[in-house]
Amino acid sequence: MGTRAEVLVIAISLALIFSSSFLVHAQAVTVSPPGFTARDVPPYGEPLYIGQKLVVWNGDNIKRVFILSVEAPPENGLTENELAEGFEPIPDNRWILPVPTSVEIDENSYSEIEVWANIPRWENLTDKRWVAWIVVERKAEPGEIVGVRAVSRAKIITAKELPPPPPPPTSSSIFIVILALGVVAAVVFLALWIRRRKGVGKKILLRAY
Repeated sequence: MGTRAEVLVIAISLALIFSSSFLVHAQAVTVSPPGFTARDVPPYGEPLYIGQKLVVWNGDNIKRVFILSVEAPPENGLTENELAEGFEPIPDNRWILPVPTSVEIDENSYSEIEVWANIPRWENLTDKRWVAWIVVERKAEPGEIVGVRAVSRAKIITAKELPPPPPPPTSSSIFIVILALGVVAAVVFLALWIRRRKGVGKKILLRAY
């Protein structure tokens, strides 16, 4: 009977140690703000910075690598307020982009992450309300079992109208492209001419002998 009690005490102690260790590690990575609302985000059809930054904090005593990704919350992952305000999970995770998606942060330091949108330029994507989870996951070191991550809840409200289309290339940019192509063509022509001259020189030497 005493043996069973001892085993039970040891198991409970190990569970407490494990859970406390997990809590310490979980506190070692934070992201702020824990949630934000981006309004009038245009379905632009190209990547667009929406003016929002996240701060990822590494509270550990060693340098760590963090991976950022975007997830659509499950239906039951929405809060009552979000449901009341007409929000729904974002239809495509690729429409929100953390930049960069991987960052190495020194011990007890932080890094800033920009939040971009890449929403297709479709009329039916105007005046929408979505929730996306921007996940910050700490890359596990060798020997670590528990994955640690933090989440920032992004509420995206798209613009009510499509924005003007992206401007066409300007004459100056077209000139630069043409100039670059001309330089490449000139380099290729010069290389072929030098190779041809070398071939003619070799033939003259052979004839002389």
